[in-house]
Amino acid sequence: MHSTTRTAIAAIVATDDSLTGEERRAIIARMEQPAAGPRTPADRILSIRDTAGLFNRSGRCIKAWAKAGILPRVTLPGHKRACGFRLSDIEKLIAGKGVSV
Repeated sequence: MHSTTRTAIAAIVATDDSLTGEERRAIIARMEQPAAGPRTPADRILSIRDTAGLFNRSGRCIKAWAKAGILPRVTLPGHKRACGFRLSDIEKLIAGKGVSV
């Protein structure tokens, strides 16, 4: 977070009468925590099309594998139906180690 953003938020929090002192301290402390580090490539989510390309199969086949529990499906944040597959799960399946659901 940019330092001027932190300063502005701290000023707003300090003047907000609806917050208790403890809540103010918690908000300021949370802002001071470093952001989560970059996700590892193994956490990357691949689309059905990309996953199908890795296995040289159709999207319909990948969907059937997901339905059968062979490859765990991940619902994309902010979507109800859109899904993908974790690269780490795909790599395990390719290596023949199986995927634990």
